[in-house]
Amino acid sequence: MSLKQDKTLLLTLVKDQEILKNRLTKVEDNQTLMSDKLDSIAASLELLTSVLIPDDVKKGERVLKDKCKKPQTLSRQDDSTDGGAQGKDFKSESTQQGKLRSNSDATNSTTRINTGAQSSSRARSLMLTSQPTTDEEIAAQMFLEEHGADATIEDIQAEELMLAKEHEQNLKSGKVKKTVKVSRPKERGITIKENVNSQQSLQQAKRSEEVKPDKGKGKLVEEHQIQKKAQTTSDTAQFVQTQLLSTQLQGTFSRPVLPETLSQGTVNILQSRTVLGKESYDRSGLGSHREKRVNNSPIDHTSQAEPGIGVTQEKLDKLESVQMIYHRGLKKDFFLYFMVDGRVYRVGESDIHLKLWEELEYVLYLLKVKNFSTQKAAEVLRSKMMKSKVLSGATIASAYVPKYRDCHGNLVEMKRNSARFRSTLGIKVLEFNLESDKSYFIRLGNEMRRNSIYSLRAAIYQTGESDPELKELKEIMVDELEKAERRLLIDYLRTVPEVEEIK
Repeated sequence: MSLKQDKTLLLTLVKDQEILKNRLTKVEDNQTLMSDKLDSIAASLELLTSVLIPDDVKKGERVLKDKCKKPQTLSRQDDSTDGGAQGKDFKSESTQQGKLRSNSDATNSTTRINTGAQSSSRARSLMLTSQPTTDEEIAAQMFLEEHGADATIEDIQAEELMLAKEHEQNLKSGKVKKTVKVSRPKERGITIKENVNSQQSLQQAKRSEEVKPDKGKGKLVEEHQIQKKAQTTSDTAQFVQTQLLSTQLQGTFSRPVLPETLSQGTVNILQSRTVLGKESYDRSGLGSHREKRVNNSPIDHTSQAEPGIGVTQEKLDKLESVQMIYHRGLKKDFFLYFMVDGRVYRVGESDIHLKLWEELEYVLYLLKVKNFSTQKAAEVLRSKMMKSKVLSGATIASAYVPKYRDCHGNLVEMKRNSARFRSTLGIKVLEFNLESDKSYFIRLGNEMRRNSIYSLRAAIYQTGESDPELKELKEIMVDELEKAERRLLIDYLRTVPEVEEIK
């Protein structure tokens, strides 16, 4: 067994050595390829610098940007033959190195012919391109087209001297006039001149005194409101003075003023005001987004007040139950208004300041205090209701008494200990709201669940505890009322997952 293990170890070692050798050979091949690429890049860079950068730049002199293009130079006649030989050597070197250039560089439209660049008298180059753009390039192209490609710089100088002499002769003969600069007188200060019409500088004609029809907005001052004084002969008053009559503007431009003597009481004045100010709402004032008009809440959809009328018993009877929830996302407590028709409204703390005290009083009657949160909310409602009562002139000490409309449309207060048992055809019921001709009754026994929340609450208020049977029935009705309100809340929590019940 030991010999077999040794053989296997040797075989694995041999395989590993072969793998390492192969890797080393691959690394060496990559290094050689990279070195070849670097050499080719260096050769191409040398070629580009030798072709694109002029000789003046190589020597460290300042050269115009136009010379960085590929120029075609014109050589002088007195250039030495050494310079021409150097140009030929440069051409041979460039042809050998041009094999490494890409096809795009080889098809370049511009060429450079350098003859005698290293001579004592340096050659002055003319820029020749396939599409000349500057004045120098256009002039060089025109000159070469006129005098041929063998033209020299001496020819250009001779032509310039000839043109200068011709210009001087034209000036002397008078054919060409010399331009003379006219110096303007200096102006003091800062002057702003604009291109205005010459007619505007003229004096405008006096407008006719004819009465023209007014355009746009109406006049605030009429003609009969101007009083003219008679002209005097004194030296100090040789002009007509006008004075406006002291007349009041329209009501839209002025603030209404209260009379000096108050003929009405403070309660009537508060009721007649159209806008409630800072004294009515704790966190509102004139201009606040919480200010509302009396008996009108166009934005508060949960309000039980009718516009222009106020809180009515018919609107309050549509509010079936008031309960509290906690919103996990907003981290706030809210009231829930459960309406008789199945609608549910969410009321926040900011909405409480928009409501009238009659509605707040009814909400306190419906809200059942169960824990600390409901107790705190009831205190907020009570404080807001008391402040509104003081401003409206209602009595504060009076306790709330629920009301209902009888069959004749009269508003009747409910009376305590007025409910009584009644049996018809062997069926026993609890009758309440005895002041009305219409019969209101509570089903007993197994039919207790069929009673509405409004009927249970009214019967509980009117049922006394002097009779043991009535006391027991009252406790049963209280439990049934809690179950009915509990069913409303559970149905709402199923539809809205982000809220929860306050426990």
